[in-house]
Amino acid sequence: MLTYPVLMAADILLHRASKVPVGKDQEQHLEMTRQFGNRFNRMYEVDYFPEPQAFNFGGQLVKVPA
Repeated sequence: MLTYPVLMAADILLHRASKVPVGKDQEQHLEMTRQFGNRFNRMYEVDYFPEPQAFNFGGQLVKVPA
């Protein structure tokens, strides 16, 4: 359970994505990604990773049923 959000965060940060197409159920993963990227930027005093934002083609994020 703990590995999927970390792998998702690594994938987002690796590509330095600023807009990420995620659903409502993965908002917390995106928040964790922001924390990882911001922490790296603060620790090394660089602006390397942009802060990713949730992107959806509609107006609101939706939860996709499994």
